[in-house]
Amino acid sequence: MIAATRQVIGALPGAKPLYARIMDRRFERRANALSGAVYHETNYVLKPYKGPCVTTVHDLSHIRFAQFHPRHVIDWLDRGLPASLERADCVITVSNLVRDELLQHFDIPECKVRTVYEVWRRVTDRARRRKQPRCCPVTV
Repeated sequence: MIAATRQVIGALPGAKPLYARIMDRRFERRANALSGAVYHETNYVLKPYKGPCVTTVHDLSHIRFAQFHPRHVIDWLDRGLPASLERADCVITVSNLVRDELLQHFDIPECKVRTVYEVWRRVTDRARRRKQPRCCPVTV
């Protein structure tokens, strides 16, 4: 019942952008209440935050292979990604190929973009077993 209701409401014109704005404001209130935090967005588009920001870009398939993406995703990335790249203090890419594509398509300083390769499971499992300092992620 809830899933069906959510689907009907989600199909209403303007419902998704309205929901996104509400969630962005909620994040902004909570995140900006923290002092000295660095916000890392792992999904391309930064949410409102006044402190230092990092964003991760996994690929530019919405530009290169737009036919495989829903229109609303392409619109969201076309609207939000350029502003996020401008605002971010650092941009992480998951490979040098993505880094090179990003620098080709967007006017951002090369020194702002860093490649950080994704870690394979065996390494992450080993790291989890070691005692790590606890981090406090900001959740909405």
